[in-house]
Amino acid sequence: MIRRPPRSTPLYSSAASDVYKRQALDNPDHEPEEDEFEMRFNEELIGRYTATLDGTQDLRDRPTFVLSFEPRSDKLPVRRRIDHALNKSRGEIWIDQETYEKYRVGGKIERVLSGARLLAQAKKGPKIPKPIALQSGSRPTFLLMEYLENSTEDKNFEERLAQTLAELHRLSQDKFGLDHDNYIGSTSQKNNLEKDGIVFFREHRIEFQRQLARQAGLLPTSTDKKIDSLCDNLNKFLDITGEIPALIHGDLWSGNYFADSKGNPCIFDPAVYYGLREADIAMTELFGRLPQRFYDAYNEAFPMNPGYQERRDLHNLYHLLN
Repeated sequence: MIRRPPRSTPLYSSAASDVYKRQALDNPDHEPEEDEFEMRFNEELIGRYTATLDGTQDLRDRPTFVLSFEPRSDKLPVRRRIDHALNKSRGEIWIDQETYEKYRVGGKIERVLSGARLLAQAKKGPKIPKPIALQSGSRPTFLLMEYLENSTEDKNFEERLAQTLAELHRLSQDKFGLDHDNYIGSTSQKNNLEKDGIVFFREHRIEFQRQLARQAGLLPTSTDKKIDSLCDNLNKFLDITGEIPALIHGDLWSGNYFADSKGNPCIFDPAVYYGLREADIAMTELFGRLPQRFYDAYNEAFPMNPGYQERRDLHNLYHLLN
């Protein structure tokens, strides 16, 4: 049972920093060699994050402090390949109350595993790296997944990607959203279940991101007012006639799909939920664009409502606000 102090108890991760200082005092001459994939628990790592004390919890009869952490909002260092992941990481850390040593670290691994399993339900869908092993315990800190070797995309790759994506989008459920929240990049993604696709998109995509942008002081007043008008008239701009909740990847930019060694379309690093399938198609146009044959093949396999080009930027507003 976690005992929570008042939520107005923000702090930088001084307790975790004390751990590093204590370890340094115990081993003053020890300086391990740096590895580009190594996550060293030291001041440089701790300095990337801000933390909030959430409460205390007894783990195997050891009293611990429970802290939630997230990346600082300013520019973070990138010196090694692992830094790209560290700068997007968020989660929880348990600190032993007596020794101030790190006892456990938890993050978003369970959500990654859940998303992969959902996508794999599409038997004729894109290929998904298979989960192989998950660290045991209630708060796993690593997930081992299948390695898929990539290859050069042949001239028919885009058509195959479109056809398999259409098969994925045919998987559905009664409501828009998901039975749990997950992440879009390093940002929490709210998946509250809604019967109405427009309500879901307005409340849990646009409005949620708008609130985060407001809190960060990154949303100009003029833009905020325009979003007000948009949300009030969303049903006029977003045609969802005949659309049912579709299982979508959720973050389908060019870095999240590739051809495997046999040319099969593969997708990974999802932000899965049941939503409007046009959101996946629109995301493929946000950072560059696939060849037109991809969009033609998708429309042939699973036709979209007329006027997609007018709705594309509306779907991508979610990612632009993020």
